[in-house]
Amino acid sequence: MDRKMNYAGSFYPAKADELIRMMDSFLSKTNFESEDKSVLGLICPHAGYVYSGATAAYTYQYLKDRLIRNLFIIAPNHRGGSIPFSVLDYKKLQTPLGDLTTNYSVIESLITHPDFSFEMYQDLQEHSLEVQLPFIYHVLPEVNIIPILFNYQNYENSLKLAEILSPWFQNETDENILLISSDFSHYHSARTAEKMDSDAIKLICELQTEAFYEMIKLRKVEACGFGGILVLMHLAKQKGYRQIRLLNYTHSGMVSLDFNQVVGYASIVFEKE
Repeated sequence: MDRKMNYAGSFYPAKADELIRMMDSFLSKTNFESEDKSVLGLICPHAGYVYSGATAAYTYQYLKDRLIRNLFIIAPNHRGGSIPFSVLDYKKLQTPLGDLTTNYSVIESLITHPDFSFEMYQDLQEHSLEVQLPFIYHVLPEVNIIPILFNYQNYENSLKLAEILSPWFQNETDENILLISSDFSHYHSARTAEKMDSDAIKLICELQTEAFYEMIKLRKVEACGFGGILVLMHLAKQKGYRQIRLLNYTHSGMVSLDFNQVVGYASIVFEKE
């Protein structure tokens, strides 16, 4: 079974030529220091490309030209769910540019786990994973995707998912990479958002997993994909990926010029020291 597009024409352009022009424009404006280090994963936003595409481009410019075999995407299910995780049971994922291929053998191994399920209606209502796919196809068309929705986000389940995925991240190579789909603060003033997001990013870069989760619970920081972020932080501590760098930060007010209610976006990379 193949996954069809549900959000083309809303979160990103449905026409291939328009989509390519938009992504190339974002990619051409990225500017960061590239280091030849092993990478465990990255955090990337998932809002409409008009708002978050400039920051998402930093993630994909970083990944461009790397020899990656499998990209494990962990995206939040904003509506939640009783089963902790979903692995999307598809062989191909459609984008306006062409179809991405999944690593179906990994999907089959995950879907048999008691904490995983696949419910199509949950996937059809969720944009956070699909929004990553056109950028992925544009920079890594041959990569295999393992698409995971984090349905029930909490600290315990983040530890559980890190343990489940750990066997695929034993070697210090770029063969398997984690991509965590998450925005940050939601609908605060720009000044408040920037402070909250700065605090969240600091905790992430310092791998303070428990403090980050406590701040999430207290709503002093926000990240809709915090469960996936915690998975990446857990694995980074276990595997020794302790150089965490912010590649770019923006918020929606920088595009809309409405600074009263903004959404924060960050591109963050986890590298080997």
